[in-house]
Amino acid sequence: MTERLALVAGCNHLTVGHIRQWVAGAQPGAVMAYALGFNAELHAAPGVAEELRACADLGYVYTVQKRVEPFKLLYLAQRSSRPLTDPKKDTPAQRRVVRAGA
Repeated sequence: MTERLALVAGCNHLTVGHIRQWVAGAQPGAVMAYALGFNAELHAAPGVAEELRACADLGYVYTVQKRVEPFKLLYLAQRSSRPLTDPKKDTPAQRRVVRAGA
């Protein structure tokens, strides 16, 4: 997994737009760190953890936590192999991700 890890210092500069672009453009198996700390919602930029949770609910990513120290977790998103589908047939949440990759 580490050879495909896009680790960004601090992770708190990521925006929801960054997440949507990454999901739309990442190859299956690609991994991105989006938070480092004890709670992803406290240590990620506003809306990032929620956006990744929505993408996970749609089947586009898997969210994973890796313990790096006691009480410190690295929060990762791994792109699934599910393709982005036809925006005309998708739900509004799916269309947000598809538009970001266009």
